Order: sequence, then C-alpha cells, then structure tokens
Amino acid sequence: MRVRETVKKLEAVKTYGTIKRCGRRRRYRLAFALAAVLGIVSGGTAAAASQPVFCPQAVAAGPDGSLMVTDCYSKVIWKVTGDERTVYAGKPGQKGLYGEPLGGYGDGTRSEMRMEEPWDIVPYGEGYAVSDRENHMVRYIDAQGSRTLAGRGREGYEDNRGGRALFSGPTGLAADDAWNLYIADTGNDVIRRLRPDGMVDTYLRGLSGPVGLCWHEGALYVSDTGNHRVLKVENGEIVWTAGGAEGQADGGFGQARFSSPTYLAVSEQGTLYVSDTGNAAVRKIENGTVATVPWDQERYPGMELVSPSGLVAADGALYVCDRFNRQIYILSP
Repeated sequence: MRVRETVKKLEAVKTYGTIKRCGRRRRYRLAFALAAVLGIVSGGTAAAASQPVFCPQAVAAGPDGSLMVTDCYSKVIWKVTGDERTVYAGKPGQKGLYGEPLGGYGDGTRSEMRMEEPWDIVPYGEGYAVSDRENHMVRYIDAQGSRTLAGRGREGYEDNRGGRALFSGPTGLAADDAWNLYIADTGNDVIRRLRPDGMVDTYLRGLSGPVGLCWHEGALYVSDTGNHRVLKVENGEIVWTAGGAEGQADGGFGQARFSSPTYLAVSEQGTLYVSDTGNAAVRKIENGTVATVPWDQERYPGMELVSPSGLVAADGALYVCDRFNRQIYILSP
C-alpha cells in the first residue's frame, strides 16, 4: 500500500470518540475517566454536543499531564485534562458539501487561528509544533497564539529560511534536545530539518512517503511508509532497518514485516512503538526484535483496531488513536 492510499484510509469521516483499554485491572479507572472526558462511556452519547466532532489523528503528552490531540476532521487541537475535553486551538470553518468543516489558514489567537489539516503534534519550545499537511506548512502554537514556523502555503521543494521553504504534505514531527525540528516531508520522500537559526535543510533522502518520526537519546526514528520499514538514524546515517517488504511478521529486523507503518512513539525505557496501519496493529521494537502488542479480543469483545495512527507512551501506558473508530485506546505497553 502506497503512502497516499494510507493517507486516504486515515481520512474517513468520523464522529465522537471513546477511550477504551486492554490491559491490567488497575487501569480500569483511568480508562473510564478518560472515556468520560472524550465523550462516550459504555455506549452513551456525547456530553457536549455543541463541541466540534472528535476525530483523533495524533496525540502528544503535555507537561501538565494532559493529552494534546490533533483532529484533521474538525481542524482543531484538543486538550484532554482532568475531567474535561476542550478545544485548545483552531476554529472550524463552515461545513462543506458532505458536512466536514472547511479548513483554512490564518495565524492569531488560539481561538481564531485556522488550519487545513493538523496532522501531527510535538512539544516544542514553550508550546507545540503542528504539521498542517494540506497547507504545506509547520505551525507553532503556545498560550499566546499561533505563528507559522516554516512553509509558504504552497506545495514544492526548497531548502531556505523557514518562511520561504517549500514542502509537499508534511506529516510527522520530532524535536531533538538542541531544538532542531525534524519534519517528514511526505510528498517529497525526504526528512527535512528546521534548525534553531530558522533555516530548513534536507536531513535524509532515499525514502518513500515517510510519515512517522520520533527522537530518543540522540537518534531519529523514521517510518519509511512506502517502503514498509522502520529506520534508526544517527547524524543523518541509517543505523538499522526493520522490515523492508510488505507483510505481517514478527522477529528480527530482517524477518519482520510491516504494511504501511505510520506514527511512532518511544517509551522512557527505549521501547519503540509503531502504528502498523496497513495491518491494523501496533508493533513494538526492543532488543533487536519486532513484536505485536497484544490485543485481547476474548477478554474485551468488540474492541478492534481499524486504522491506528498517532500514539504516545506516557505514565506507564500507551495511548493509540484510531481515527476510523473515532477513539483513543489505552494499551498495556
């Protein structure tokens, strides 16, 4: 499956979501609390019908224990904290022909800024970097409002200072300890880097529709989606490759198979998690081995991943967005 087919799968129309959990009993309370926050508990109806439709695409952990969630359907960023879910940034436009809110572009206060397709989100500086895929831009959002970090609002390929650089459908993001921001320039088949001095350069070439990125202890991890593989990269050089042909198989790096892997996340212990979107599964990589994160169908009937996308490892749990199911699941890592 090529990356554009994967993107189309992730773009189905959605409604409100829930959080559910596979795992130990001690996390049931968290599952119910978060399910209430996100709108539905045990098949109930949405608590706040006046809010935009909730359709989680990607998720990041906030410094205050909240979850920050991108929503490509409603064109907003959600903040989930305590017992409530609120729109943190973005303003949905008028509904289009099929009911989906129309996107747009505009910086300003958080409540007035406009996005076309907020795809990924990562903590960056005092706020968050967000890839705005259909605007071919990378945005920055903090308590004061939003501004554009890189991109000119049209598709292309040019390394230049942030506001003059060109991208083609940027998706995944990752930030290192030196405030370099890595950008999966999916349509151009490369990884770009926004340096602290504001310049955009090309960090890694030779890919096919890369989507997912994450940074951990000096290494950049990349889901090379069109090539069905996951890479570890240090100083612009590939250190190891897992997968490389489409399929579904666990094992060592040479035996493992993925189908259009997209988002990535890493735990504090260094375990790498992969949304294996084409296989409707979550995989993990540790100690040189790829394994599938268990999904207990018998104990939790009716729970089934369809299109796993964004994920984050936080507080001993793994949060997984399923945009097709309009849910965020919590798995035991």
